[in-house]
Amino acid sequence: MKKLAPDIATDPKTLVTPYAFKIADNILYTPLATPLKRALAMTIDGFLIAVMADEAGWMFILLVALTLLIQRRNHQWGKIFKWGMYVVMLLGLLWVLTTAVFEKDAPPAKHEPKASALTGVANLKLLPQIVALAGCESAECASDKVKSLDSQLKASGLSSREQKQILRDVIADLALPKGELTSLAKSVGLELDARKGTPADAVQEAAAETDSDLGDSVPNPAAAKSPVRDKEAKPKYSLLEWAKGVLNDLGLGFGWSAFYFTVFTAWFDGQTLGKKLLRIRVIQLDGSKISLWAAFGRYGGYGAGFATGLLGFLQIYWDANRQAIQDKISATVVIDLTKPKKIPAAITADAMDPV
Repeated sequence: MKKLAPDIATDPKTLVTPYAFKIADNILYTPLATPLKRALAMTIDGFLIAVMADEAGWMFILLVALTLLIQRRNHQWGKIFKWGMYVVMLLGLLWVLTTAVFEKDAPPAKHEPKASALTGVANLKLLPQIVALAGCESAECASDKVKSLDSQLKASGLSSREQKQILRDVIADLALPKGELTSLAKSVGLELDARKGTPADAVQEAAAETDSDLGDSVPNPAAAKSPVRDKEAKPKYSLLEWAKGVLNDLGLGFGWSAFYFTVFTAWFDGQTLGKKLLRIRVIQLDGSKISLWAAFGRYGGYGAGFATGLLGFLQIYWDANRQAIQDKISATVVIDLTKPKKIPAAITADAMDPV
């Protein structure tokens, strides 16, 4: 049987070879990042992605592109701009988080609880008049009671809209003929609609409130017929949209997270902001520089981690090289830059022992 030459340096892709599992000698015995550090780094990155999606927009992409362009022109200036990018991201993250904390701790407006308390007290005071009016079975009784209730409402401090709402609700519930209800409503400044027991201005105000609450969620008939809306309503049939749909179905949607983790892992020395602050780094096992495609594949591993019920992330606790599922996919490890390399004593002794 013909044997393979021992000095074959390429993988023929037709045989099982050790090259896919090759670990560079300069990476062996490098300290690995602890699960706690990796979790903290991911937390920081998660907050930053949320901030970028809401605040940064395309400005962030322009800054990254400018930094990479400068690095290609001048390596020294590129390193300075990389540090500048980290500083800008950190300051932006701190500013947004600080603003959110202060807004959360800010006391609510004073007039809001007062208005709520005022409404509750007024309703309690008006309850006897409302019950008395609701119990009327004749137009004469209802006329006297509704005028009394109207006077009490005007002195209650409630808004005009709330006063009308109370009156219209009580009048609509009265068991009186339509004509008597119309006269009763007019006596307190309300008008009845064609439908029995429904004041006309109540219908108008209810419609206005409904439109205000729903806003854009209710389509406008005129706007629905406009050419612009028809154009927007048409589905987009393009190769790019189809590709995006496929990637979204696979959990690899093009978004801020994909851009952030892919670009910073590949072009910023394997360090996102979280990893930079925790002083950890993503490296490939073969010692080569992480390519953009490899970084994108590693990002796809995050989706696989969620698809496995987080077990893909938890395996860093029992894996020999603390490789999570995204590390397995891209053949990477996360190292700790704060710890020196430690070569086991037995290996050092073997290296020094002459053969």
